[in-house]
Amino acid sequence: MHTLVLLDILYKNCGIVFVNNWAIYLHLFRNFLERKETSQANVELAMCLVAGWQTVEVDRTYDLINTQIDSLDKVTRFFDSMMRARYPFTEESLKNIDPARIERNRASKNVMTAADFFKEGASKMNDGRDFTFKTYREGYHAV
Repeated sequence: MHTLVLLDILYKNCGIVFVNNWAIYLHLFRNFLERKETSQANVELAMCLVAGWQTVEVDRTYDLINTQIDSLDKVTRFFDSMMRARYPFTEESLKNIDPARIERNRASKNVMTAADFFKEGASKMNDGRDFTFKTYREGYHAV
């Protein structure tokens, strides 16, 4: 849990250099969320953080890394994929996000599997296709 709190502090305060580097490892964060060993409390905190990051204004002063896809866009698409996979975000965590975006994600049928997304590489996914990961299952994580 402390690691998630530290991740949140770094995301909000270290600017685009941290976000660029963190976005490279989103697949590890996804694996953390899907592991059976991850406690429900940690999954819920991680979901709140990802939702909260959708409204964080990231300092782009040191935007030195030239990538094919914007790392902030990648984090946005990661959140959208969680919504489409039916991860149960609390209403509190979604309060600052555009309701039309939430409804669009919940109603989306146009998805790509996570395996396809990460096989093709996140940096190559700039053609507008959606992606998602495993559909959230109630009781999947240990209490």
